[in-house]
Amino acid sequence: MSSHLRNRGNTTRAELENLKRMLLPMRVLELQNLLAHAGMDKLGRKNELLDRCKQLIDTRGHEKGIQDRVMSLYRAANNGAALDHRNSVNPAGINAAGPGRTIPPQHPMPVPRYPNAPATNVAAGFFSQPQYGLQQGQAAFNAPAFTAQTGRPTIPNMPHRPDIVFKRLPFYEVIEELLQPRSLAPSNTGRIQSAHFKFIMTPKQASSISLSSYVTSTSQEWTNQAQLRFCTIPFKEGGKGISEEEKIRDDAFPSGLSVKVNGKLQSLPPLIPTNRQGVEPRRPPKPLDMTSITRLSPVVPNNIDVSWTQEFNTYYAMAIFLVKKLTAEDLIKKIKERGEEPAENVRKFVRSKLDDSDPDVLVAESLRASVLCRVSKRRMTLPIRAFPTCDHIQCFDAETYINMNEKRPKWKCPVCDKETPFDQIRICGLFMEILRSNPAGDEVEFYKDGSWAWVTPPAPVNSTGRSTSPVDEGFEEGNQESADKKKEGDADETIVILDSDDESMTSTKTETMTTPPPQPPAESIQPPPAPASRVESPMDNSGGPDSPEIICLSD
Repeated sequence: MSSHLRNRGNTTRAELENLKRMLLPMRVLELQNLLAHAGMDKLGRKNELLDRCKQLIDTRGHEKGIQDRVMSLYRAANNGAALDHRNSVNPAGINAAGPGRTIPPQHPMPVPRYPNAPATNVAAGFFSQPQYGLQQGQAAFNAPAFTAQTGRPTIPNMPHRPDIVFKRLPFYEVIEELLQPRSLAPSNTGRIQSAHFKFIMTPKQASSISLSSYVTSTSQEWTNQAQLRFCTIPFKEGGKGISEEEKIRDDAFPSGLSVKVNGKLQSLPPLIPTNRQGVEPRRPPKPLDMTSITRLSPVVPNNIDVSWTQEFNTYYAMAIFLVKKLTAEDLIKKIKERGEEPAENVRKFVRSKLDDSDPDVLVAESLRASVLCRVSKRRMTLPIRAFPTCDHIQCFDAETYINMNEKRPKWKCPVCDKETPFDQIRICGLFMEILRSNPAGDEVEFYKDGSWAWVTPPAPVNSTGRSTSPVDEGFEEGNQESADKKKEGDADETIVILDSDDESMTSTKTETMTTPPPQPPAESIQPPPAPASRVESPMDNSGGPDSPEIICLSD
């Protein structure tokens, strides 16, 4: 028998199962590569290709070429490394040189590295279980990247309770923590991971949720809710500490997330489609309301089952909070309770923006701002902006901004697009002063001394609701004068008929043709011209009482 093949009886069942497990993280490309290497059909869906590869290992898993190819493809699937068949690694524990002999690996298998990772021994077997037991608050990840003796990948030891804080959401007021932040620790080296959590409510917590329920036209809702949130866990290379700002985490969903609460599937936000090749669609980060499937009992526990797809060097945590849901009116009330930013402070800000004391800096002579909201294009009723985050004088309307973020929470300034925390939003006292001065203006101009003036003074409004500016008055007077002169022209009109067959001229009424009416002023709109005189034939003389007189001129 060739030296590249080993005896089928020397390959144990456990070694073949290890090879099958190495197929799980492989993509379609790696599975097709393995089948093509073995001369088998590589067409079909991923589950079909995976079954075909498992059958290949059952029948030809004792061959060294198949083992080397599986190891090489596994390394490429986990690290994205190029396939290198010449430097393939034999899986540790598989006897490739005969009974009683072991060939050491040529180089250790590259696997994900973790900071502050001491080297430890790993028990025999390709997939080893992690050893937990870290103290609460430990922020570093302690896991070996690989062992120098066997070259086998290991599972990171993660803190059971990471030292993180979820970012505050303006529309939800946190009352209590039902379940403190917990790490989603991987339990094996596969891609699909799962974890189980359990919590019990106190009598006060259960009653506060049940008493806040109300019924809408479509479903039952709760003011107080049990809220489930996910986020990433930060870590530093080299075991460095994490700053306080980095401990505040935004919402983020793991890839391939699935959540079951007491055996019932929790609804998740729909995936956002993407056109980028090779990029998985993600879900919009937002908290999950699990109140409807939560047991509101101080005796019966709630069971949470989470499954997700493990990502390279990215780890997640989850927590459950008892929160009170707020409305847009509640947030606007909070803004009003903070009071107005003093108008004098805003004037100082305007003077600093227009300060021309430095000759090397070109400064504008004035600043212009609008009392129309940038989002709704309507006149502001409660002008707000972030103090001191926003470096501009322009404000936006509070009601429009709050309603916009209730539907899609971005919390960014519509003027400068900077992040605008809700805690920094205040009412601008200077803009409130401008709005109270004249409710009809649209645009104001600020000067170097902090004063302001309307760019175009609004025209007063008459009793009919129309503007009475001088231009409009001239236009109306010009139209009236043109209409009067048009009537006079119509009364003085004379029709003259020239007929060569008549030898006598009969005239019952002789009138002269009047001159055309004078044109209106140049600044007014030109009225339509008066109807021109027309020549009638003898057959058109109807002889009616209102018909004009006819003068016949003979040769």
